[in-house]
Amino acid sequence: MEWLSWFGELVTMNVRISRECAGLCADLSQKYLTILTALELTNFCKYLGHHSESSCYDDVLKVCGDEVVQNISKIVSVGKDLSNGKNVELSILKTFNIKLPEIYLCLSRIAATYISSRDL
Repeated sequence: MEWLSWFGELVTMNVRISRECAGLCADLSQKYLTILTALELTNFCKYLGHHSESSCYDDVLKVCGDEVVQNISKIVSVGKDLSNGKNVELSILKTFNIKLPEIYLCLSRIAATYISSRDL
């Protein structure tokens, strides 16, 4: 559950930056948090024991639906682009903040199920 707690903090930071910051500070913070969020979404797949993103996304699709999987995939892709130094439209990053709480709720359901089955 440690992963879930950390990801929840990231979601909170993303939402706060979009509401409370402006200008260059907000832009740089948003880029950095997108990279961290993408990394943590990838770590979630490893946490569940998946060796590939596609098999992880299949499990997420069963619980969360196609829209959540598409949003996760976009965040991971944009995070990789940012970490490789590519320029990304800031408007794209801001739309992620709207989706993050929904993603968090769904992934927390998956994590809870995973922990319950592991403890049996």
